[in-house]
Amino acid sequence: MFAFDAFPTVQAQEAFAVAVLTKYNDISLLDRLTPDVSGIGCADSRARMAALVSAKPTVGSIKVVWAASDQPALGA
Repeated sequence: MFAFDAFPTVQAQEAFAVAVLTKYNDISLLDRLTPDVSGIGCADSRARMAALVSAKPTVGSIKVVWAASDQPALGA
């Protein structure tokens, strides 16, 4: 999950996503990442996603990436 606490609207989106996702026992949140979105912002998200993929290299261990805004989603 790529989050960004600086904006209340993004916080609300994340809270809603967490509320929905926690209703399902077969879904687990691996990590909550807060990327540096200064400048273009995609590079840090890409690096954080690459690190997560390296930490979970088994195919299928990461099934979904959720991002509250466009820049982290594009980077991921």
